[in-house]
Amino acid sequence: MSKPEISARQKDKSRLLLLVGVMALVAVAVAGVSILTLYRASLDAEKARLVGMAQAQAGILAAMARYDEMLIASGHPGAAREASMAQAIDAFERYEGFGESGEFMLAERKGAEILFLSSQRRSGSDADLMAPWSSELAEPMRRALNGQSGTVLAHDYAGVWVLAAYTPVAELNLGLVAKIDVAELRQPFVEAAILSAFGGA
Repeated sequence: MSKPEISARQKDKSRLLLLVGVMALVAVAVAGVSILTLYRASLDAEKARLVGMAQAQAGILAAMARYDEMLIASGHPGAAREASMAQAIDAFERYEGFGESGEFMLAERKGAEILFLSSQRRSGSDADLMAPWSSELAEPMRRALNGQSGTVLAHDYAGVWVLAAYTPVAELNLGLVAKIDVAELRQPFVEAAILSAFGGA
């Protein structure tokens, strides 16, 4: 075989490899864009779900507090709030949460600390969990206790990155947060991205 023929075959192989490489990159890029778009849509849907859950629970707690206030004699200041909080804490502790990491949190401010009152995902030894008011931890609850409502991606009381909906319960001077770990939300999309990358390759 002559040198020109060998050179031509080598060029053909190089072109073929380049074409295969470009096609693989295109396939992976298309899959990546699709997965990212689906992830963002899923995140928006989860935000709306958490907001609905948090607002519903806060509404129930507020109604319960108003009812207890009507029932308890005015000669016992603070008794209505204590009764309402006891019922709320009991109800939240009996609720197992949602998903693998989702939970509701109730808390109040105690001076320079945030005192968490519910413990769906924690053991009894952690029942009096507190977080410094001035730290970067528990950002969703800090916002709720400041009278704000909304959603945020932030660190929770344990330093875990979460998607959270937060709202105040003004009648009880409490904050309520519905949250779920971002890692749990991302897991199916990461797995899909890995499979798509292998498929594209």
